[in-house]
Amino acid sequence: MTFWSIVRQRCWGLILVVAGVCIITFIISHLIPGDPARLLAGDRASDDIVQGIRQQLGLDQPLYIQFGRYVDALAHGDLGTSIRTGRPVAEDLKAFFPATLAMLRKTHPIHPIRLLRISRHPPCKSLGAKSTLDMRTRGVRCRMSSRSSTREPHR
Repeated sequence: MTFWSIVRQRCWGLILVVAGVCIITFIISHLIPGDPARLLAGDRASDDIVQGIRQQLGLDQPLYIQFGRYVDALAHGDLGTSIRTGRPVAEDLKAFFPATLAMLRKTHPIHPIRLLRISRHPPCKSLGAKSTLDMRTRGVRCRMSSRSSTREPHR
């Protein structure tokens, strides 16, 4: 396989994963019991108010139109409005992400930035394997540890 065929294959895989995640999250959000318009309006709201909220949210449209709007909003970076705070979800994520990183830093023994770093010389290279496929054909499984790599027979 050439480099560009691998890149093309990975891009198609990425597109399929993103599409799958979008479809699954849309379906799950519609399978949750209860009416979102009724929850936003409250228990004592009249049917006219609930219907107005339904129109405002686009819940009165067919599912394929709702899905199209959902994907379009995601593509433009609009994650919606939080029911709790009433602010855009992206702003809430920006506000709470530093606290999430701080908790990760305290609870995880390895620094989070090191987790994101891509090693140029993975320990598998020291085993003589040129790729993951080569490791599988040689019957070698590579396992990373904090100090060195270990070589185990493939089971």
